[in-house]
Amino acid sequence: MIGFRDVPKAITQGNGERDALWQAADCLEEAIAGRIADGGEIPKPSRAARGERLIPVSSPMAAKAALYLAMREAGITNAQLARKLGCGEKEVRRMLDPRHPTKLPRITS
Repeated sequence: MIGFRDVPKAITQGNGERDALWQAADCLEEAIAGRIADGGEIPKPSRAARGERLIPVSSPMAAKAALYLAMREAGITNAQLARKLGCGEKEVRRMLDPRHPTKLPRITS
């Protein structure tokens, strides 16, 4: 069984260490995607305690989560960001959509 201290409802398991780590990464990405979709909080990761491992997320998910958090902190809407970027609001929705394969340069520009 694998759980996350910072995301208590995210729990998974794996067959062996390698599979467990892969499942953990997938579970964490799904938990973050759900929070983005629901407009929820994405907690900052705690430091690993003794015996714990840090689980990384993919670069695209990390970029989408960072964009989501920056927008929440700044208090701006999708439409406001679209105006600032000179694009349509639909494109901003896609940048935030964990299922949409947005290219990293578009998110980080």
